[in-house]
Amino acid sequence: MESIFQHFHSGKGANQAVAAARLGANVNMIGMVGADAFGDKLSKHLRKEGINDSGISIDNEASTGIANIILSENDNRIIVVPVVRIIGYHRIL
Repeated sequence: MESIFQHFHSGKGANQAVAAARLGANVNMIGMVGADAFGDKLSKHLRKEGINDSGISIDNEASTGIANIILSENDNRIIVVPVVRIIGYHRIL
């Protein structure tokens, strides 16, 4: 089995925002990312897709949540690390 590492910008909200923008909708994204490379790359990707990201807050104390999907034979494992969602939102609510 070949070992490959790939990085994709995704998540339910981001995927739906990109799909709507590609269909011509005016899309504004609201959310929170960490002050790290993952958050920066996600915001850049959304802007590149024509999505207004001015509603995305940056949390300087927590990292952007990630999900690692490990594929093995006919199965997969998903490891979710939702750091900003757990820590950051509690501080602003």
